[in-house]
Amino acid sequence: MSWSDELDDLLFTADNVLNEDLASLQRMPERRRIELYNEIETDQQEFSWEFKREYGDELASAEIDRIEGRFTLAQLLLAASFYKQGEVPRPLDEQFIPAELQAVVDYDRYKMFDALGEEQIGEKIRRMEGEVYELATEYTSTQLANMDELLDNPEVQQDVMERLADRYDDRREKVRHGFFVYVETHGIEEMVEAIENAVEAVNDSRDEREGIRETLREELAELEQSLDDRVREQRKRIEQEVRSVERELTSQSVSADELDDRLDRLAEETGGLSDAQAEALEELTDRIDRTGELERKLEQRITELKEVREKAAEADREAAREQATELIEEELSALRDQRDELRGEIDRLQREREGMEAAADSLEERREDLEQRVESIEESVETPGAGEGIEAENLVTSTIARLLELDYLGRFDTTMHETERLYTPDGEFEVPDGYWDGRGERRSAETQLAELLAARDDASRADAYPANRRARYWLTDTRHMGLTRETRLVVEAIVYSHIEAYTENDFDTRPVDLDDLLGLINDTVREAEAAGQPHLVAVASPTGFTDRALSELANSSQFSRYLSLVLVDLGSGGVYYNETDDLAANNERLFEVSIDTERVEDCTTHIRELADDPATTSVLITDLTDEFDSHIVKRSFDELESAGVGTQLYVEEYGLGFHFD
Repeated sequence: MSWSDELDDLLFTADNVLNEDLASLQRMPERRRIELYNEIETDQQEFSWEFKREYGDELASAEIDRIEGRFTLAQLLLAASFYKQGEVPRPLDEQFIPAELQAVVDYDRYKMFDALGEEQIGEKIRRMEGEVYELATEYTSTQLANMDELLDNPEVQQDVMERLADRYDDRREKVRHGFFVYVETHGIEEMVEAIENAVEAVNDSRDEREGIRETLREELAELEQSLDDRVREQRKRIEQEVRSVERELTSQSVSADELDDRLDRLAEETGGLSDAQAEALEELTDRIDRTGELERKLEQRITELKEVREKAAEADREAAREQATELIEEELSALRDQRDELRGEIDRLQREREGMEAAADSLEERREDLEQRVESIEESVETPGAGEGIEAENLVTSTIARLLELDYLGRFDTTMHETERLYTPDGEFEVPDGYWDGRGERRSAETQLAELLAARDDASRADAYPANRRARYWLTDTRHMGLTRETRLVVEAIVYSHIEAYTENDFDTRPVDLDDLLGLINDTVREAEAAGQPHLVAVASPTGFTDRALSELANSSQFSRYLSLVLVDLGSGGVYYNETDDLAANNERLFEVSIDTERVEDCTTHIRELADDPATTSVLITDLTDEFDSHIVKRSFDELESAGVGTQLYVEEYGLGFHFD
């Protein structure tokens, strides 16, 4: 069973309840309603403690919040069915306050609109001599007031507010367009020409918006499938072959002739990828141009609506002016939102294109590096035969990567809880004691790691590898109890490793490159722009970053207006960000690397003493880890190699070591 099927099973009872109104729920026996309430409670607990642990990386945090809100709203409906009858039994009365229960009762009063289409609403306005008109008018005014009152209540739960707001907006849009249908079909004597023009313009705009949204959805789905089929899978196979050759190079029994043959095949595959990638890049460019054309259509529609708004403002009757202006302003707001979404999609496609180009360059550079290493093996022996491992200046073992990951995120959590102030786009924020309780989460790629290890029959060693853990905190406007649209800042630290390399080779030599970086931030940017939330994100790497990635960070004014990016080299301790990014600069201290300089100095001194012994030509990292943590030894190796004391080597049979010059 797939994770989506499991999710559907968990939501089955809740969704069935959400499809009922209060009257149908009240017809159920009390015992049955309580049983449904408890079933949903059990499903929600399973989602929170089991599903999220196993599949949490498959869903964005905003989607997780929406799902949890569906469970809570279903329970609220069941509790409200008792509340409307006069008394809520225990323990249902402990979860919701009267304001939440009354909001559901008020909302249910207008349930008739849910069963009607827009044309039916328009027809009933005509046939019922104003009854539906009055009810609809009341709905579009008093319900908005009720919702504002609910949002202003600090005791109301966040997920309840979000789900009720969603339901309210959907229904209100249907009622509003029911008026449009009536006006278009029958007209109203007291309606002036300005309102009729506004209705016509808004309906035309709405139709075009929906058409653009559907066109974009279909084209992007087709593009994603095309990229998966033609480029991404092929690139994954080539990267796996590159890692395999890297592993062979660490063996003392490696055959240069065999490696030559594998490199020849690798060159052929890379050439094939280049052809497929060229086609994909051309298609990406074409999609970017077409998406830009959709944006221009929206801009034209915005211009036209502004002209209609100006004419409506000239209407003689004040009520007519207000109604026409309100209709147009709401549609203009929807158009601007969709235009911003299109601009964000264009930016994402451009980052996708840039990432593909960077990935191609990175693969070619790695292949050329492998060729140079094979040539070195051939030159180091008189006949093809034994190698001596690979130089390991940039090499990080699985053990070290995992220690660096856990150490860094632990320090980041501590810093967040101890910091007294944060800098936000709105200014400085004084952090109260205990503020982050309930405002943070941890995620990881443990599901992906488990799948990789299971494929290698190595599942029992999951705790020996990095898992791309991340920690996220939300700074929210407490007036709305953390309502998504009121989030002031998201602060996140991500430790990113090439976990495929670690599970296959037990080490990685590749710094994070631009394609890795763009792949990471594309998801974050999409989430940030969809929610309109500024994100301050640090990406930390045990193997560091390529010059290409650092150059992009330094020279790009911004990846997105909602994203401030910081890069952290866990090996050197370097922290990098764009100098023009005030949000990153003012919060740099949150992401600094903690280095135990005293322990590093002790380890370095000990290794120097070994180097001074003429009988000692090398030392393995395993010879030193009884006294020092492996990441401390690695840092000492790096310092000593930079000082010219020797060279780091990795040999499959022995692991990481240091050869004295």
